[in-house]
Amino acid sequence: MNRWENVIERLVAAAIGDGDVSHLPAAGAPLPADDDAFAAPDMRLAFKIMRDNNVMPDWIAAGKALTAQEARLQAQIERAAGAYFRDLSAANAAGKSARIRLVQQRWERYQQEYHKRLERYNREALLYNLKLPACIPHKQAPSSEALVEAALRAAEAGDKARGA
Repeated sequence: MNRWENVIERLVAAAIGDGDVSHLPAAGAPLPADDDAFAAPDMRLAFKIMRDNNVMPDWIAAGKALTAQEARLQAQIERAAGAYFRDLSAANAAGKSARIRLVQQRWERYQQEYHKRLERYNREALLYNLKLPACIPHKQAPSSEALVEAALRAAEAGDKARGA
């Protein structure tokens, strides 16, 4: 073993030369973090090839699409709740009961459509959850009632802040 240590020490010394390695690229910088530190060693090369070629398992692509869809649904209900609250406030200020009823009917129809869109999202999320490996957290199915209530509270709070 001692013989091999001597050979290795000589090779390392020859590679370093006089000890000045400051001319090397990224000298003094920390080593890059291993992206696949938790991946099985025999899978790291496969993961690197996939990453370099923008290839991903279908469940990852589906998860990204669901996250984007969830953000769109959240933004839609927040915009609609804000518009409803503004329209309702304007109708109340004008004292026109026919306009108030129209605004409320339009909001009810929107909520029904939103509920259907959210049901489709929840079905897609369920299918996504079935594809996931066991160790990956599942998507939760949001409640349309809870999202509508939260959006209305936020719209009301925003209206009060603007009016104050």
